[in-house]
Amino acid sequence: MLNGKDLHSSVLDDLLRHEMTHAASLPSGGYRTGDNWWLVEGVADLAAAGGRPVSRYESLGDVRRLVSGGWKGPLSAAEPGERATDWQVSAAYGVGYLAVRHLVDRFGEQTMLDFFKAVVHERKSPDEASTAVFGESWQSLQDDCVSYVRSAAS
Repeated sequence: MLNGKDLHSSVLDDLLRHEMTHAASLPSGGYRTGDNWWLVEGVADLAAAGGRPVSRYESLGDVRRLVSGGWKGPLSAAEPGERATDWQVSAAYGVGYLAVRHLVDRFGEQTMLDFFKAVVHERKSPDEASTAVFGESWQSLQDDCVSYVRSAAS
């Protein structure tokens, strides 16, 4: 439920793209994200960004704050806890967005979506899916994504 009068139209457009991406991409029985929260939210935030460059991503400042505070991954720990502040939640979404954006830039949108399908729909481990889809170990690729997040936020 949204209070539309309190949302600027550009924010509403992004929010609707984000939520519609969840509706269109998640399994019909639902999906408990846990370790893969970054992937589920990153795909939705990529859609919400509407093709804007990374430099115009709204939560980039919060990711910068997280990185300057010493964040070094892993992606599986990106999901914000119950007591997370607004900026920490924003930064967590940013980590997901930047990691997914990096996968798209490096491998293409369809290949990243194949990885998403393998992890979220087929319930394969990220390591198994990474090897099958990207031809690389998940540890190596995750390290690359974390490096990208840190670099993009600098």
